[in-house]
Amino acid sequence: MPSTPPPETDLARVRRWCAAAVPDRVLHEVRFEFHVRGRNVTLCETRVPYDGIGDWTHFAMAQLRYRVGTRDWALYWRDRNERWHEYAEGNRQFGSMDELLAEVDDDPTCIFKG
Repeated sequence: MPSTPPPETDLARVRRWCAAAVPDRVLHEVRFEFHVRGRNVTLCETRVPYDGIGDWTHFAMAQLRYRVGTRDWALYWRDRNERWHEYAEGNRQFGSMDELLAEVDDDPTCIFKG
């Protein structure tokens, strides 16, 4: 059975969120990106190396998983061992892409952005 891809309209929302998340004046130092794998969308903070040498670093900070049956998304956070866990202690664990991106922005538990 083939995997159902996430809705393109939701991926466009993530694209806009990433573009708006960082002011233009610091885009040479930090930016937000996302990666899609199957029905999962992983949000990453990407930074220039502290010494200016080498590749940018990528930190996966949140993952949104598309739930086909309910046509909504579930939010996950990553621990220090790079394992994903359901985001159950914040204000919203399931919802639309816009609602969950707002939850990541608000970060009431300080788990996504520290």
